[in-house]
Amino acid sequence: MGRLSCRRTASGRRHQTPSNRQQHQRTDRVLMYTPPSFGEARPEVLRDLMRRYPFGTLVSTSTTGPQVTHLPFLIDEQCTRLRGHMARANAHWQTLNDGSVLAIFQGPHAYISPTYYAAEFAVPTWNYVAIHATGTARIIEDPTAVQQLLDDLIAASDTHGWRMPWQHENSAGMLAAIVAFEIDIERLEGKAKLGQNRSAEDQDRTARALAASTRPGDRELADFMAEYLPRKETE
Repeated sequence: MGRLSCRRTASGRRHQTPSNRQQHQRTDRVLMYTPPSFGEARPEVLRDLMRRYPFGTLVSTSTTGPQVTHLPFLIDEQCTRLRGHMARANAHWQTLNDGSVLAIFQGPHAYISPTYYAAEFAVPTWNYVAIHATGTARIIEDPTAVQQLLDDLIAASDTHGWRMPWQHENSAGMLAAIVAFEIDIERLEGKAKLGQNRSAEDQDRTARALAASTRPGDRELADFMAEYLPRKETE
C-alpha cells in the first residue's frame, strides 16, 4: 500500500490523501479517449476553461446505479480542488462523502460539414472542447466554509454586484436546504478536438465557415479556434 498524508480542508476535518500510485489505481479506468493531437494538459488553460464554462456534470456511482447532477463549480487557482453545492433534497449528495467522482465540463462544440474541407472526400465530424476532473469528494460541514463557497460562486457569476445578505432572517433556512462539497482533483484530462489533424487550409476554411454560420454555437467555436490554435502552436 502507498503512503498516506493528511491535511485539513474546508470541510473542517482532516482527511487522508492517497499517494500518487493509489490515485492512479483509482482513476485509470475513467480515461477519456484523446488522440495526442487533441490533448490539452496545461493546468492554466484547463483552469481558465473551467472558469469560462463552470456549469458541469457531476457523476458518481451507488448501489442503485449512476448518480448524475448538473451544477456550477468553482476551481481553485492551483487547479487542484473543485467546490460546489446541490439541493439537500437531491439524494446524490448522500453518495459523495469520501467517494470517487467525475466532474465533466463542456466547452464550445459544433457540427463540422465535409463541405468545409478542401479535400474531395471527407466525412462529417463534431469538434468540441471537454475536460474531465476525477477525484475524491467530501461534504463541507463547516458553516463558515459553506458561506464562503456561496459568496465565491456569486462573486464569480453575478455581473450586477449582488451579494448574499447573510443577516437576513431567511438565510439560515436557505443554508439548511443545500449541501456543499469539495473535490480533491486526482486526475485532470483536457481535450480540444479542433481539426488539428487536418491541414492548415482545412482548419482555416472550417473556422471561416463556422464564423459565417447563423448558429451561435458555431460562431463561439470559431472564436475559440482563433484564440486557441495559434496559442497552442506557439507553446
